Amino acid sequence: MEAKSLIVLVSIAAMLVIGVSAVGAQYHGLDEQTDSVDDQAWTVQTDEWVQLVDQPDATATDEAIVNHTGSEMSPGLDYEWDENGSVRAVADGDLENDTIATASYQLTAKPAQATTHANSLLSIYQIGSLGAVIMAVVGLAGAAGRFNNVRA
Repeated sequence: MEAKSLIVLVSIAAMLVIGVSAVGAQYHGLDEQTDSVDDQAWTVQTDEWVQLVDQPDATATDEAIVNHTGSEMSPGLDYEWDENGSVRAVADGDLENDTIATASYQLTAKPAQATTHANSLLSIYQIGSLGAVIMAVVGLAGAAGRFNNVRA
């Protein structure tokens, strides 16, 4: 492989590493936002976790659970909650299986567009990585062809 080809490939690889690192730093450097979620309806499943929050890196705290009759439930006695935004009805609690309950909580997460933006940029860098691999294969094949021509 010629020195010029090697320099180009190393430059592309360095660009990709720096680019992916920059995207990650940009995402992790964004401030989280806290919003109130009020009266999110969910179907009670006794002894099964129900995921209420579908956001990466989000935390859900200060929850209040209300059953189908409008009574506020007690954590530990009627339900269990985790900070990822999942709830599980306790078997002996006052949340009846297959009824609709509501959950209110504080959701802390990065802005939704931050995840979309970061994923788009990472896709661009992944396509660039594929291009670098193709260029390396073509370069190696070309170098091998020149080597075979010299020996012949």
